[in-house]
Amino acid sequence: MIVQLSHPIAPWNPQRKDPKTPRLFLEDYQQCMGNVFQDFIVYVGMLKNIPDFIRLTTYNYYALLEDFVIKNRKNVYDSADHAEHFNQLMAANGIKLRIVKKKGDKEELCKYFGTGTYPCGLGTYLTHKGHIIRGIGIIESTDGRKSLRSSDPYGRGPRYIDPYGHLVDYDLEDLFQMGVPTILYLEDVKG
Repeated sequence: MIVQLSHPIAPWNPQRKDPKTPRLFLEDYQQCMGNVFQDFIVYVGMLKNIPDFIRLTTYNYYALLEDFVIKNRKNVYDSADHAEHFNQLMAANGIKLRIVKKKGDKEELCKYFGTGTYPCGLGTYLTHKGHIIRGIGIIESTDGRKSLRSSDPYGRGPRYIDPYGHLVDYDLEDLFQMGVPTILYLEDVKG
């Protein structure tokens, strides 16, 4: 068995029924995307030892995002806009990391985990309308089958009968057969 995981692994971030944000009335159970981008910030906090990032709640993430969305006329449902917000937050804090949104590609995903230690976000069709999960790594069994180790704010998909969604393994072939249109990669900023 070959295991390629991001490090450190941010804790599972389930939906907690946080209060609504004051202006756009965003809720943590409204969007898996907010949970995953909050996870990115918590991860950076763990990586760089930034306590305020580590303690970021989904509510506080949405409050920050809300200001950015209103000020810049962005779309709260667009992962590219979430990535732009994340990238601005990192730049403002002098952190040389960014998120790049790319087309979903299984081989590129495997290479990403094979050569690096950062998590990623995967836009999937685990639900009918689409669903984003946090990719933690790739597990390859002795028979060559590969699985994506992930953290899913909704629980264990695709039927979501089991509400515990941390360190869930999705068969990579099955996941890409359902559909992975986009992947959000965390990468170092050069220069």
